[in-house]
Amino acid sequence: PAPAAARPAAAARVAPRASAAAEAVSVAGKTALIVQNSGGGHGSIGFHLARAFLSLGMEVCLFNAGDESKLSLKPPFNAYGDLRAAGVVIAFGDPAAPGAVAAAFPGRRFDVVVDNNAKKVGDVEEVAKLAAERGAKQMLFVSSAGMYSKSEVLPHVEGDAVKTSAGQYEVEKYLLETVSIPAASFRPQYIIGPLSSKLEYVNYFFDRIVAGVPVPIPGPAELLTSVSHIDDVVGMLVAAVTHPAACENEIFNVASGRFVSLGGFVRMCAKAAGREDSVKIVPFDAKKVEKKSFPFRPQHFITSTAKAEVRLGWSSTKPLQEALNEVFAAYQGTGKTEFPEDQEMLDAAV
Repeated sequence: PAPAAARPAAAARVAPRASAAAEAVSVAGKTALIVQNSGGGHGSIGFHLARAFLSLGMEVCLFNAGDESKLSLKPPFNAYGDLRAAGVVIAFGDPAAPGAVAAAFPGRRFDVVVDNNAKKVGDVEEVAKLAAERGAKQMLFVSSAGMYSKSEVLPHVEGDAVKTSAGQYEVEKYLLETVSIPAASFRPQYIIGPLSSKLEYVNYFFDRIVAGVPVPIPGPAELLTSVSHIDDVVGMLVAAVTHPAACENEIFNVASGRFVSLGGFVRMCAKAAGREDSVKIVPFDAKKVEKKSFPFRPQHFITSTAKAEVRLGWSSTKPLQEALNEVFAAYQGTGKTEFPEDQEMLDAAV
């Protein structure tokens, strides 16, 4: 079991209940505030979540961290015009700056606040203050499964030991133990899907497969991982909003479908690219490689979503092969045919 210091207060409630999830409540007419980061693995969540909330009849405000003039040149931010056309009110700036989010939406009341930006407590304090002042009844935080400590007992469940030095862990503790608004935290892992602003999770593989060069992966090739399709991440957040009582002060893992080996992931990428018969996989000894260019952890890293399935009635809807087929259909190759950064990995082949 994880030491007490490594457990958020809600960890005592990690075991799924035997009863089925309660019936979803209507959120039509309610207003959501999404605080979105400026890119990276979580970069596309705000866009897709806003669209999902609109489809439920909600009003949506989105405050994006960063400079709009710089961010609007790349996805998903270059698609924000579609959100504005659909009625989403969007502002950019620093969410941690006193009064910045409040000034962007004067007088607006919020029923739900979703923070997909904070990496330390200082990033979320102003947002939590605003949520309380504007009448929010629920606050959701998009955290990260990356905080889990390495373990020999898998898959990771929500009460497992975490790196207590992780900023997102501190944000979870702050929201679940200090803030008066009912809160919940979600820990996704390796997000893929449309309009992603972090393409390394798939492009590492597609680039090499298309170029017809070996694909180095940490050995053994049977190491297991989890990935999260953006549709499943958004689906779980929506399930939390429509099942508020079931997630009050709780933590949930987010991942899509079944676990996959690293070798299997390469072969699935190759199948999506129509190159499954020619792909060459080269496992390497990660302990002999200093430069870490491989996008996934060189270990078993898998998380259980059983708690969300039972408590929220959530289930993964995107099979991995289907997801990779869609991602490759939108893939814009880098044109690279040589990968000198791979030599160290190839030299450590096992």
